[in-house]
Amino acid sequence: MIIFIYNGIRKTIAPIEKFSNVAKKIANGDFTTELPQIHSQDEIMELHSSFEYLQHSLVKYIDELKSTTANKERIESELRIARGIQMGMIPKSFPAFPERKDIDLAAKLVPAKEDLIIMHPLPRINEISVAVDDDPRAYYFTQAKNGMYVRMALILKMLEVTV
Repeated sequence: MIIFIYNGIRKTIAPIEKFSNVAKKIANGDFTTELPQIHSQDEIMELHSSFEYLQHSLVKYIDELKSTTANKERIESELRIARGIQMGMIPKSFPAFPERKDIDLAAKLVPAKEDLIIMHPLPRINEISVAVDDDPRAYYFTQAKNGMYVRMALILKMLEVTV
């Protein structure tokens, strides 16, 4: 009788021990480790399904994280290069015009804040590069559009037109 109970307990615990070993491998980064084969239709099968889902989710998450990190590093590298180019354009010798006593030039280089809003009265006449249009902080087209609505409202008010 005791042997029968022991074998029953052993049969129940064996898959849990296998899952424990697999969990340790997954925790150490081996997301492709093979899960133990389960032939029962009980809680152990549910545990198997949960581990399978966990493996796929972790692999997907790690791949997305690697992609995001690579993109971020690429963008940071491009920004460093662009900053180097821009810094190369700034005059290094001061005073900039030593022969001119009537001109005094000074500057301070400060990076733009993330929440900066770029506005311009438009039309641009060599004052702002077209490349700035792609910057999400560029609001001059929105500014122009809103200005049009304000002008329309003022004209309607002056003409005493109700809409």
